[in-house]
Amino acid sequence: MQARGLASSPAPSTAVYTPQPSGPGLSTQLKIGLMADLSARRSTREPATVQSSLLAAGGVLVGIGVCMIFIDIMYGGFEENVLGGALVAIGALVGLWFVAKKFSGFVVGSVSATQIIIPVFVFGIFVDEIDRGKIGLPILLTGIVLGFLWALPGLRGRPTLLASAAGWATTGIATLTIESRLRYGYQGLEIESLDFIAQEAGVVIMALGISQLILGWNLDRKHWPNLATPFIAIGIYTAVAGTIGYLSTGDYGDAASIVLLIAMSLGLIFIGGVASRRATTWIGTTFLTGGLLGLVVSLVGEDYSATEFALLALLVGAGVGLIGNKFASQMLAKLRTN
Repeated sequence: MQARGLASSPAPSTAVYTPQPSGPGLSTQLKIGLMADLSARRSTREPATVQSSLLAAGGVLVGIGVCMIFIDIMYGGFEENVLGGALVAIGALVGLWFVAKKFSGFVVGSVSATQIIIPVFVFGIFVDEIDRGKIGLPILLTGIVLGFLWALPGLRGRPTLLASAAGWATTGIATLTIESRLRYGYQGLEIESLDFIAQEAGVVIMALGISQLILGWNLDRKHWPNLATPFIAIGIYTAVAGTIGYLSTGDYGDAASIVLLIAMSLGLIFIGGVASRRATTWIGTTFLTGGLLGLVVSLVGEDYSATEFALLALLVGAGVGLIGNKFASQMLAKLRTN
């Protein structure tokens, strides 16, 4: 008989468990989604329609209504009800976000209401700090929260929300700078007048505005006009406000004011010219005219005749016109290619 072989037992498995890579984290998902949405709308702008106008106006009223309820719950009783007020504001914001995400036709109204609720909510939470004169931090946090909402699906990429966030954040940084300067001054620094602090604040605000203009200019050159517009708009407002703040406490005819005004206006003109933005260019032109007028005032001095002023104005005006006619096109072409 043929012997039967013994059945062999199965060999132990040598397979090594390889964990599957987990998906991207929440921050990575937000970034990927944000860039995808921005890329899809990088060269388009939302049209201004009757529908969007009505939604914006309605959203403002909804936001005001929510704020009134928030204030009444928080301060309407015998004691402050911070938790109740916060729950109302947060619940309203979550509801607006849900509406914007699920019903795209109502996104304009949701954005409008959100921009009303966020500042009131943040300021209400920090009311004690505000009573002590510390307003910079709530302003900055308002900008940060609005910027975070701008990155969320549903509200994502809305230019008005980005402009609002940039404006609040810029104002917060400037206010914190002023508050720090004032505290330092009260601790022993001899300051002859608060005009000195106001001039410093004007320079800080103008520098922030110029930074936003440069950022907007670079975004526009890289073909992101939908992102560039909010920064250019807020940059113009901030730079002009800082310049006016500086000039309002100084001597319009002094050298520093003239250089500041002319430099700011030339920046606006070239940014507007390179990006083909007419409003920016003409705003810069207006301020350049004022700067050149200040230059004439500075050159003629205090005791001058009408003839001297007229001749100098003609010389300065003609010189600027000739320089612009000869070199402006070449400079713009060089900036566009770079």
